[in-house]
Amino acid sequence: MQKLLNIDRRVVFLGVALVLFLGLVLRPVIPLPPSSEARKVFDAVEAVDADQAILIAMDYGISSRAELDPMSRAALHHAFGRGARVLCVSFDSGGAPLAESMLGAVGLELGKVDGVDYVFLGYQPDITAAIMEMGSSIAGAFPDVDVDGETVPTDSVAVMDGVTGLADVALALEMTGSKHYQKWVDFANAQFGLKLCTGATGAIVTGQYPYLASGQITGLLRSTRGAADYETMVTKAYGGLEPDASSKMSVLFLGHLLMLAFIALANIGHWATRRDAQEAE
Repeated sequence: MQKLLNIDRRVVFLGVALVLFLGLVLRPVIPLPPSSEARKVFDAVEAVDADQAILIAMDYGISSRAELDPMSRAALHHAFGRGARVLCVSFDSGGAPLAESMLGAVGLELGKVDGVDYVFLGYQPDITAAIMEMGSSIAGAFPDVDVDGETVPTDSVAVMDGVTGLADVALALEMTGSKHYQKWVDFANAQFGLKLCTGATGAIVTGQYPYLASGQITGLLRSTRGAADYETMVTKAYGGLEPDASSKMSVLFLGHLLMLAFIALANIGHWATRRDAQEAE
């Protein structure tokens, strides 16, 4: 039992490294119960009727992709699965090309038509001015869009039929690793009544809970765990979604289990050693 109290730390490090490596290679998916705030995001999208418009804002760059790409991809699959029209925008200069690329890739994968089922509105540097303009005229904030490599007026594309301002949008999903979510809360939600859900990196997610509690944010996806929860629910309902965040969470879960196992072994060794010492007396 004394050996349990003297496990070489190199064994611990090697064990954790091995579990994480095998997890990343094998990509296991361990089902975890979804959080209540992630469930609210799923329910909010489910409440959108077919042919209504959903606005997805991917306000993040390369540094936040690991946490936010899975939830953005799940949101696109979910919106298209509902038969909703998807409007996508980015107020991050580095993230705009990434957002446009993901939208096009998912649209192509699901057989959706650019300009008919979805459109990438583009990028604007001043998020406050853009959202204020979008309140009354989305085409006013984004006059032109690119559809299949051709620049056309925004209000001429089929996906914008009946969609003038934010009042015509059923739901907005804001994915961000910055303070951009505050602009969506303060202006899109507070001034124009736009129903809003958010997805956030772990670094900023705590700042969004007061808005969730007040009802200004309807639902919240919390970093990789929130993305995994959302992936699981979307996959169960519609299928066809690669378990990116779900496999990452499963790897973390296995790593935590291993650490708990080492802690348990050390405690067993400590208890057994004390018992032997007491018996020797």
